[in-house]
Amino acid sequence: MTQPLGPGLPAGLLLQRAGSDIIVADSTVPAVMRTHAILHELAHLLLQHTSDATVSVDPQEEREAEIAADVLALELRKASLRSSRIRTVGPHASRLRRAEFDLHLTWLWVTIRSYVPEVSLSGPVRGYEVAADVHGHRGRYRRLVEIHDGMQHLRGYYSIEVRRRAFDRALRYSMDYEEAELVAEATELGAALALKRRSVAPTHAQAPMDDSPSDIVDADHEAARLARIAKLLHTSPLVASELARFAATSAQPKGTGLMSLAPNQSSAPVAGREPT
Repeated sequence: MTQPLGPGLPAGLLLQRAGSDIIVADSTVPAVMRTHAILHELAHLLLQHTSDATVSVDPQEEREAEIAADVLALELRKASLRSSRIRTVGPHASRLRRAEFDLHLTWLWVTIRSYVPEVSLSGPVRGYEVAADVHGHRGRYRRLVEIHDGMQHLRGYYSIEVRRRAFDRALRYSMDYEEAELVAEATELGAALALKRRSVAPTHAQAPMDDSPSDIVDADHEAARLARIAKLLHTSPLVASELARFAATSAQPKGTGLMSLAPNQSSAPVAGREPT
């Protein structure tokens, strides 16, 4: 079953009752992450884990379930590609384009992990070594999962006001709806990371806006979307301007914001049709 899960909760929960097992997935996250959450909880059942996550969390069992969910997700992807001639954005894109996506996705992944290190899955798990720098589809999928896990942890810092202001401004600069949504999400994420960096207590008990892209079911499409968000955080003058406005209105000390982590923006390409 699916339903909204509040800030601080994972994207999926396994409720074990007498004679039945119920998996609850967060309806506010993209469908690809709901699928991963379901696979994660299903892995607990397949691996015959005994701990109850609603009472206490066993880190070893959680890591094993994550690895199993990764394997199941990649096998589902292979089966889907074999049964359909419709290819995803990843295989269609040129090698250079995929490399660009991976570069921006990796930057976002590294940034998220630096702010929310508990989402990292690395090190040995009962003889299975989990590499932090895995490549190919497996590496892209693991980055995707950890980015979304980090964003889940940051939900308490999200501000609908920040997102709507960036979205409205993007529309005023003649961006289409999709690009404006990406600008809005990049700005909201950047503001949340800035608050997290300042060790500010979460104040916004809010989920992402209701019109977030919760219908994305393909991991390659979602990875490409997150890569575009990362690029906007890197290069967009509009996002930088909105984050600067947020820093001023939230009394953020100069030089402590997210953009201080990004490359020199004076030499970065401009994304979209934004003003200089």
